[in-house]
Amino acid sequence: MTGPPGTGKTLLAGSIARSAGWPFVSTTIGNWFTSTDGYLGGVMRGANDFFEELLKHHQVIGFIDELDSLPDRAAMSEKDREWWGPVVNGVLTGIDRVKASGRPVILLGASNFAERLDAALVRPGRFDRLVPLLPPSTTEEIVAVFRYYLKSDLAEVDLVPLALLADGATPAAIEAWVKQARRSARRSNRPLALLDLTEAVAPKGNTPLSLLGACAVHEAGHAVIAHALGIPVRRVTIVPTAHARGTTSLDTATVPQTRGGIETLVMVSLAGRSADEALGSGASAGAEQDLRNATTLLASAHAAWGLGSYLSHRVGTGDPLELMRQDPALEQQVEQDLQRLKGKVDKLVSARRDAVLYVAKALLEARVLNSDDLEQAIQASGSTPALFSDGFLSGNAANHPTSIG
Repeated sequence: MTGPPGTGKTLLAGSIARSAGWPFVSTTIGNWFTSTDGYLGGVMRGANDFFEELLKHHQVIGFIDELDSLPDRAAMSEKDREWWGPVVNGVLTGIDRVKASGRPVILLGASNFAERLDAALVRPGRFDRLVPLLPPSTTEEIVAVFRYYLKSDLAEVDLVPLALLADGATPAAIEAWVKQARRSARRSNRPLALLDLTEAVAPKGNTPLSLLGACAVHEAGHAVIAHALGIPVRRVTIVPTAHARGTTSLDTATVPQTRGGIETLVMVSLAGRSADEALGSGASAGAEQDLRNATTLLASAHAAWGLGSYLSHRVGTGDPLELMRQDPALEQQVEQDLQRLKGKVDKLVSARRDAVLYVAKALLEARVLNSDDLEQAIQASGSTPALFSDGFLSGNAANHPTSIG
């Protein structure tokens, strides 16, 4: 099993053994050091003891965790290979001995770095089936992981909104959030509540309401204009990440790779800036990534894709922005396109002012909206005027790039 840390590789191995009703024998290369004297002979004895334990059982599941701790001999220096070579050979011999025994033994391994494994370790007949184990990728999968760790707690509570907040999380992160939420409930001497989990997954912290409001307006601009231009919005959120205070995720599979399609994507990238200017506190440096995305798309359209001023392919493997800086004519053309498309977006945002404000208000309340939530907010904006306080619109929408694709 391979995949990033925290995806549940060790948990899955134990679950397979429990489901089969077979004994489970687990080890790590690190344990071969700590359970012995740590010298070469001791480490080899630790490895041999693991395989001997497997052969004591009629049927058993064996598991070597952190398998990449066993180094790839091809990537080692001659000196290191002299020490590790006997260890690796001993493990390979142990695997072959278990296989030759004819006993019903299932041998599993886990690694965060499959590319670091020794070629002989993953050849046919050994660990030859590499099974990727990735973080949950759908809302349903995230809910299922929460349910596993919550057990009977919150059984009647809809966890879909929480799963949207936890998009991209690993099972290890979800387990930690559940533990944190339970500690919060115990400190308050009450049963676990959904609010405990929500605060663990996406703590509001001390971010001023004005800053949250500015972020919400910015992301609402992206989402509403994408919706207006026919690009499906998967979700929009003001839950901060390491790179942004909010993101808008789009499904761009249906956008044609034409000049019109590229300009549509550019308009969505510029929509956050337009919303900042029309409904927020003004232009913000937080639109930097949006502007970079828009500029890169247009520069590539002209200089690489044959959708603009040039038929020749001029970018190669280089940076379109660097080429643009070296070509004043290309830079001028891209700037003209940006200004022209920004003017169109400004008109769209102005015509959909209430929709942007409704979506922003919904974001402040829920912090994440899926496609259905967005649709409902936009529909509601057509029947009721958007009336919000000035404080809702003040602040600085810094660092709010749009995730497109």
